[in-house]
Amino acid sequence: MRRIVLFIVLCVISIKSYAQSNEWSYGLSMGPSLPLGNYASSDLSSDKSGFAEPGFFLDASAFYEVNSSFSWVGRIRFENNPVDEFTAYEKTVLDAYPEMKLTADDKDTDFDINGWLSGSLLVGGQYRWTIVNSYLDVYGLIGMRIWFLPKHDLSNPNVENRPNMTYVESAEKDQDISLSTVAGLAYSIPIKDLIYLRFNFDWSAARVTSSYSQNYVPKEVTNETPIEKVGDISYSAYTSNLNLGIGLVYQF
Repeated sequence: MRRIVLFIVLCVISIKSYAQSNEWSYGLSMGPSLPLGNYASSDLSSDKSGFAEPGFFLDASAFYEVNSSFSWVGRIRFENNPVDEFTAYEKTVLDAYPEMKLTADDKDTDFDINGWLSGSLLVGGQYRWTIVNSYLDVYGLIGMRIWFLPKHDLSNPNVENRPNMTYVESAEKDQDISLSTVAGLAYSIPIKDLIYLRFNFDWSAARVTSSYSQNYVPKEVTNETPIEKVGDISYSAYTSNLNLGIGLVYQF
């Protein structure tokens, strides 16, 4: 975290040192976000499968032109990928506390899970080539990514030899923070004075960690029958996406 803050401070200082250029542009971009690798995997035997499905991303960017070829970039990015709920449920049942002997077709098991959602604050630079009256940019960014995890909730009231208990699984944390990187290409075409249509193609990557607990919970909460924690499941997965965007850039 300290390295990220230091990197942002150095970028701000560098921008101020080029005050004579004073060329600012602002842009918005959006489009599909396609999960890759373990993030998109539905392999039930792997503890790194993310079960992520194609989703959506949205960018808000600021560009500071140092010269005709190089600009500093600041970007806020939101990414959302739904979860394959059926396969995630099968994986959860497979990893359930062994004593429960849960099956995927158990009608008494209640299961709920939300999708992957994250927001990133990124800084970096881009290099530009002029092609006739259009521009090709190559950019690289680094920053902090805040995850809102796809926590799941599972419960089953049929606890063998414990008629007054319910088996419950729940997330131990809702959020995670990690380092994030983005690298990509963009192509900008002027459509009006100081307004450009921008197409971008990039790859984003980060690591995320999560955990949830396995518990026996009394059907009627009393001091005599406290919650009994019987297990923990944790994972650390590498996530990556291909993002295909279209948007507008306004130059001051």
